[in-house]
Amino acid sequence: MRSLRLTALLLAAVLVLVAGTAGCTGGTATGGDSAPVRVVLLVKLVPKDAVGTLTEGQAVRIKRSGATLGTIESIEVTPTPIPYTGPDGKPVEGPSPLDVDLRITVKGTAVASGAVYSFSGTTVQVEGPAEIFFTPLMLLPATIVSISPAGA
Repeated sequence: MRSLRLTALLLAAVLVLVAGTAGCTGGTATGGDSAPVRVVLLVKLVPKDAVGTLTEGQAVRIKRSGATLGTIESIEVTPTPIPYTGPDGKPVEGPSPLDVDLRITVKGTAVASGAVYSFSGTTVQVEGPAEIFFTPLMLLPATIVSISPAGA
């Protein structure tokens, strides 16, 4: 009798787990037609010396899944603004001598579903939480600034 209750309890627990995870895709989406897109990534506080490791044509992948976001189309480098105290004692802002911010344009293929885009089954969104992307030589903690059709 006790064994029967334990078996029924375990079966109920397994059914709850299966029902709770049904439909969960782990951040993936399917369906729809894929189309060429341009993704603009904003990467802040990159050491100036590391910028040379990024080149046009390099593949960019999404770290959490390994899915390909696309290839680097262009890289815009601007000095990172940093606050400091001016000669008059007032706070001012100037360019960092060590770090830069990058706007990296990546051309890839995605399936769009409203504000969410799926790259090889991994979903991302514009101005969503920061993602970690990677190239063959560098990790890029970045925010997606925009995603637009590649023809636009």
